[in-house]
Amino acid sequence: MKGRVMNRFLRFFAALAFVLMGSKLSFGRVLVYGEVDEQDLVTPIENAMVTFSGVDVAGDTVVYHITTDTQGYFADSINAGMYRVWASAEGYVTDYQPDSLEVVEGEYFYGLYFVLYEIYHPVQYVAARHFTNDLVRVSWSMHEPQLYEDFETGDFSRFNWINNISDYPWVIDSLHAYEGAYCMKSSCEGQGNGLSQIEVSVYVPMEGQMCFFSKISSESPWDMGRFYLDGVKKMECSGEEGWTEHQFDITVGEHVFRWTYQKDASTDLGDDCFYVDGIRFYQEEGAKAERSFQYYDLFRSRFEEEPVMMASHLTDTVFMDMNWSSLPWGQYRWGVSCYYEGNRGHSDTIWSAYLDKDMVTTFEIYATTNVGLAPAGAVVTLSSQQGHEYEGTLDANGHLLLNNVYRDNYDLTVHLDGFVDYVSDSTLHVYGPTQVEIELMEVTNSIDSLYVSSTGWAMWTMEPMRSRDLQHFEIVLDGTPVGTSMTNDFQFDVSGLTEGETYMAQVRPVYLSGPGEWRTCEWIYRPCSNYSGSTTGLEWSLHNEALQLSWTYPEGDFVGAILYRDGSYLGFTDADSFLDESVMHGEVTYCLRLVYDGALDGTYYSMSCEECVTAVFPAYCDPPTKLDGIRYYENEEDYGALISWGERPDPIEQWLQYDNGIYANSLGGDGEPRIFWAIRFGADELTEYAGTSLKKVSLYDVAAGTYQLWIYVGGDTAPGTLVRSQNMVLDNAQAWHEETISPAYIIPENEPIWIVVGQQGMARPAAACEDMGDPDGRWVSLDGTTWTDMHTFNMHYTWMLRAFVTNQAGRMEVLAKDGYALQQYNLYRSFDNTDYEQVASIPAVESQLYYEYRDNLATDDHDDVYYRLTAFYLADDGETCESDYAATLNNPDQNYVAIDLTATDENQALDFKLYPNPTNGLITIELEGLQKVMVYNALGQVLISKEADGSSLQLDLSGFEGGLYWVKIISQNRIAVKPLVISK
Repeated sequence: MKGRVMNRFLRFFAALAFVLMGSKLSFGRVLVYGEVDEQDLVTPIENAMVTFSGVDVAGDTVVYHITTDTQGYFADSINAGMYRVWASAEGYVTDYQPDSLEVVEGEYFYGLYFVLYEIYHPVQYVAARHFTNDLVRVSWSMHEPQLYEDFETGDFSRFNWINNISDYPWVIDSLHAYEGAYCMKSSCEGQGNGLSQIEVSVYVPMEGQMCFFSKISSESPWDMGRFYLDGVKKMECSGEEGWTEHQFDITVGEHVFRWTYQKDASTDLGDDCFYVDGIRFYQEEGAKAERSFQYYDLFRSRFEEEPVMMASHLTDTVFMDMNWSSLPWGQYRWGVSCYYEGNRGHSDTIWSAYLDKDMVTTFEIYATTNVGLAPAGAVVTLSSQQGHEYEGTLDANGHLLLNNVYRDNYDLTVHLDGFVDYVSDSTLHVYGPTQVEIELMEVTNSIDSLYVSSTGWAMWTMEPMRSRDLQHFEIVLDGTPVGTSMTNDFQFDVSGLTEGETYMAQVRPVYLSGPGEWRTCEWIYRPCSNYSGSTTGLEWSLHNEALQLSWTYPEGDFVGAILYRDGSYLGFTDADSFLDESVMHGEVTYCLRLVYDGALDGTYYSMSCEECVTAVFPAYCDPPTKLDGIRYYENEEDYGALISWGERPDPIEQWLQYDNGIYANSLGGDGEPRIFWAIRFGADELTEYAGTSLKKVSLYDVAAGTYQLWIYVGGDTAPGTLVRSQNMVLDNAQAWHEETISPAYIIPENEPIWIVVGQQGMARPAAACEDMGDPDGRWVSLDGTTWTDMHTFNMHYTWMLRAFVTNQAGRMEVLAKDGYALQQYNLYRSFDNTDYEQVASIPAVESQLYYEYRDNLATDDHDDVYYRLTAFYLADDGETCESDYAATLNNPDQNYVAIDLTATDENQALDFKLYPNPTNGLITIELEGLQKVMVYNALGQVLISKEADGSSLQLDLSGFEGGLYWVKIISQNRIAVKPLVISK
């Protein structure tokens, strides 16, 4: 260092002498000198540029550039003035003097010293990918990957190459690469007049240069390699030329880059092809050269472990890691640093993305509850900060096994209605097969508030719960248990209480695991006689099969009225009348209490005393309907009367839908892990389908996976009561998927139906058509509880979701009457329409509306026969009732049917053909003079009734279930019946 200082001193005088001798130092000019060293403060930098930029004493803007010599020194004279000064050199960070330099006239020299720190350029990217099951291929480059093509993917996948614009597409070559393992080359070798072309369109973000390397081996000058930029030829080559770099100016915007190899019609020489590699579609002008780069060092790192050096002194940019198959599971990445010559060091290490090695395992959970019930259906969620999430439900034994779980740190949550959510108190390290055992604790919420009116009506609130484990509420009055309640209200027995006294009420919920906390309320007793009843008393009247109750409120404010039937709660209304549609018989006692409104000082919900009335119901005993009869003839030993009665409903097979069947889009929440979508059919829309069966649901399949299907009854703005639930598995068929409901659900009267589908894990599983206008076709929810119109999310579609209802070709559900049950039908016969005797008792079949009965009269010798029919009922209390005779189908004023049994040739059996029998669907009936064919099931229900005009008729029964059926043939008032077996 001492010698270095002496050299600087001597160098100053040499520079001064040099300037003076060269007459560079004149009046008004000042000598500036100095040196530029590297960061070690020893190594000089040659050809560094020292710049003085400012305003001289004459007021002129001037710039001086002085270059260092081989020793890093510089010296020159400049005008006196004020200057900004800096030193720069290629590959180094520019060093700026912190303050402006004032060069004063009359002072002869200024000494300056600069230290430049070299830029250790790192590689621009490192890429690692599985090459085989045993090898990982690591590649890197000093150039930006986004606009750099080195073909190291082994194909043309990095950019949108257009390679079908000639008869000979370009191909990937692994033998002649300029850098790495691959390049591209033309493919028309040996083809006279062959042309091989390829092009790509790339957006260039800034003005600069593009460059590439090419190599050619061809017949010169006839077979040419060329490059075109936006259709303008920029270069061509021919003959034998090694790898050569080509650079061209480029502007901002979209550009088309094309390479071609064109042959003439004759001689082939050399490789007869054109090679291209290392394409940089954009680089800044004046990019720093890696003038002191020496080699690369390569490292491998397992997640959260220190890196291990894999190789050093590499000059290639591709490395095969052959230890992959023997490595333990984990996440691995590879890093590359650049080493520079001399006293320079390593660049920063640039790392690849992680590659997974055997990164899936299993997670198993066993759950119990503190009440001894298996937590079946509990939702288990595993989630990590890395975005891995898994969900499943516990089976009937409280067990769940999740396969293919990514090895990670997870939070575990388990949710089951009625129980406290389980949340793991620490992170679960799921690094291998993991088992956990948990216990769910029942929620034992206490009630939120308790109020008791002055007449002893207690009412309370609590947070809504869907738990089945809430058993009841315990009620205590002044320390004495007085009862339990399943609802959120209770009427205290006020007999024996003293008017004006204060009493203490206590209520608490009771769960399977135990009781909640007591809630207390003090109240002052006032007798019901302090509160006026109705002014007219309770009145009743019959309206068809219902009973109308009515009353008149006195002066005052009322919440409404509570009614009781035979001592049991009947209902509440805020009107002055109530319709009891339950069918009753005999004497029934109704009671009324008026409910007062007012302050929460005991007035609110105080009640008047009971006002009671006894109503007398007539017995319910309706006769059958639509009695009919015809003569039948099977053979000489089987003929007589065929009696029928009841409704003959037309077959119903109907898809209920809002969509138009034309798929428009698949919907869902990209950021939501779960979506529910639904359609709703209002009670008014289902009127004609009441009693039919909901047997199938169909949805348009746009994504493979498991879906959940629910059917609810009731609810205006959200589904009501769940009646069916099952899973569906779809396979992305891009077609309608039909799911059979098992068991089928009977459509009720006066209730809406919701068809709900849920899916978790896919972003857009719900298929929709264009918006058809009905809001009931657009219900959507993100949690299955809160529902809204999809228009809320600015989605204007209709769900492609449908429901199929059927009465199984004639069958409809009988909606039973309360109090009475139909037992049987009694059939009476007479041969003179005077003396009738019972000949049959036909059991009533639930859900059956239409009946037939055959009365074989082959042993009776009569010309005419008459029939009457009654219905026989049994009441809840054992009382029986036989109805009046049924009216006939064709004459409602007549209560019998007459059948002519006169023997004619009609009694001869019909000789008709029915084949095949058994059948799996299609049958043929052949008979001259065929007029009508009817098909019945085993219950006697009409499934098909079809007119015929000719001698042959075909019927398709493929939609019917397998079993025994009956086929009735009618021809010119002659009838025959044959059994038919449908096999499936």
